[in-house]
Amino acid sequence: MNVSDTLLSIEENLTEGRLESFQSAKAKADALLTELSLLEKSSDPDDLALAVSVRTASGHVERALGNCRESADQYEQAIATLQRCSREVITKREANLWTCHGLALLSAHSPKDWKSSILSFDEAITIRTNTRTSDETTGWGLSAGYLNKADALNKIGGEENLEEALNSLDLAIAILKDFNLETNQAFRSRLALAWMNKGNILGRLSLDYPHDYRSESLNAYQSAVEILRKGQVEENTESRRMLAVALCNCSRARAQLEKDVDNEQIELEARETLTLINEDELEDPEVAALMLTTRITLCFSLGEKRADEITDIVEDGLHQIHPHTFSYQDPNDELLGHLFWCGANTYLNHYPQFLSEYLLEFLDPDTGNNHFAFSRGCQEAAVRVLWQAIATCKSSGFGTGDAIEKKLSRIGEWQECRERLAEIRNRFFTTEPKE
Repeated sequence: MNVSDTLLSIEENLTEGRLESFQSAKAKADALLTELSLLEKSSDPDDLALAVSVRTASGHVERALGNCRESADQYEQAIATLQRCSREVITKREANLWTCHGLALLSAHSPKDWKSSILSFDEAITIRTNTRTSDETTGWGLSAGYLNKADALNKIGGEENLEEALNSLDLAIAILKDFNLETNQAFRSRLALAWMNKGNILGRLSLDYPHDYRSESLNAYQSAVEILRKGQVEENTESRRMLAVALCNCSRARAQLEKDVDNEQIELEARETLTLINEDELEDPEVAALMLTTRITLCFSLGEKRADEITDIVEDGLHQIHPHTFSYQDPNDELLGHLFWCGANTYLNHYPQFLSEYLLEFLDPDTGNNHFAFSRGCQEAAVRVLWQAIATCKSSGFGTGDAIEKKLSRIGEWQECRERLAEIRNRFFTTEPKE
């Protein structure tokens, strides 16, 4: 297989999106790197352009595998080699390479790398601004630059950076609003994403800093929902998922930002979100997070008077997510624990006689295979609720006669549950959550 064919094969592997395909792409990219010395020493324009492609492909592979620094290094070498190519090739590829370099750094875990990513995005923005024509291609790339820069500023945080991120998002929206959204679903998705990101940053500025952008934040989320709803194509996975994300974000923002919380609207948006999520898609951690977040928000909206519905929502969610939950370092364990707590807290406040049964049904591995004994989030939720249950029961007094017996019996039951869960934690963890 020649270099060009190998590059196409690497691209196909990356498109598949599976770890095995990424590893296959890695092996092919590493094999190509052995041929680079001759290509990069050449003065032939075609050899140099091919060398840039090899370095770029290697950068893509390392980024897919989460090797952020290695990815950035490959892009840097690609950019250096690109400067020896023809002006036509430089113009065509330079901005995209700076964007890829920025994305690699943005995927890292260091604020220093995030700040460096902004320099790369600014470089891409400058190149595209200086060469911009009236066609959609350059506008599309420029909008990506502004969105990526906003992501980096948002990740770094701080009032000044968040306000600068808003400016970048406004510039992206100004470009994208002139696109014909009917011609390409990706145009609609990106414009909606820009509005969602704007809603998120306005919300952060309202919650964490002395600003009141609450209504503006909700309006931004609603704009995203309206844009997606107008172009919804049920058989299009991206269209359906994007609308689900927008509705979930909108309902959650209402719960966080509205001064007079509209629980009915939150419930409507959350329930619609759940209709847009297919159960067989929960193997994707992002879709699983979306489902869990939506159910948590829905539980909040139902309040204290609809306890039966809350327990059903929680338990349905737990049964759905179980086949797709990792027993070690699940990325959604915190959300899983929060949803489990919603159920436990509801049982404590409304059906305390069933609290132990609920906890053991989902946390005792001896009751069957469909348990979450391995989940730190669920175990910690159980510890908190049982501690609260026993403390509240004791502090409220014991009454007289049968009331004393009833309370002592319940406290004894909860103590037995605590001891049983402690035994289970000792089987699954080296250290127990503190009680």
